[in-house]
Amino acid sequence: MKKILVLGIGSSVGDDQLGWQATSLLAALPALQPFLSKQLEIQNHVRLGLHLLQIMQDFSWVFCIDAILTKTSPGEIQRLNMSQLLQSSHHWNTHAIGLTEIIELGQALALLPSQIVCYGITVTEMQYSLKATSLIAMMLPEFVNKIAKELLAILDFYMIE
Repeated sequence: MKKILVLGIGSSVGDDQLGWQATSLLAALPALQPFLSKQLEIQNHVRLGLHLLQIMQDFSWVFCIDAILTKTSPGEIQRLNMSQLLQSSHHWNTHAIGLTEIIELGQALALLPSQIVCYGITVTEMQYSLKATSLIAMMLPEFVNKIAKELLAILDFYMIE
């Protein structure tokens, strides 16, 4: 059975909460409940780092969720697969080491899952506040719905195999 990992990347500060908020909502969805701990695992991490290579290698699919700083419009939902991420010219996330660098190293060391999908919402800047901005709060339901639909499509497909 193929296993899927959903990684919420971020912190408890401002819009950086996006990854954690999204994973919390995904874990609570009734449609995903039957898959949790069997085919689907959901984790939160404070920062991207090389330790993620070790975590990711046990899964066939990895979904990374994070707030991102790009040239796209604030509030825009981004979805990139592994090859798109490696070809993109922007820094995918708001952390010191980016997902692009982790994927490049993982490729060189042959430690990557077969599929990596990255979801993010473009933010204007990282603010130090206890709450996410109203833009993130407004976009979160649509964002989580898109991720859940893709997860369910993959899970349903592999349940048939």
